Amino acid sequence: LRLPGVGAYTAAAVASIVFGEPRAVLDGNVMRVVSRLTNDSGDIRSAATKTRLQQ
Repeated sequence: LRLPGVGAYTAAAVASIVFGEPRAVLDGNVMRVVSRLTNDSGDIRSAATKTRLQQ
């Protein structure tokens, strides 16, 4: 879901709550925890790591 002026976190939250879509809503803290639980050593600021952690 892409909306002008709306970031990925808010767009995922809207898709999940309003439309009932199964979307992961990950902020920086959640991504750090998930990366540690999955032993992912990628930089959580990179697009590739964010995509990997959201799957």
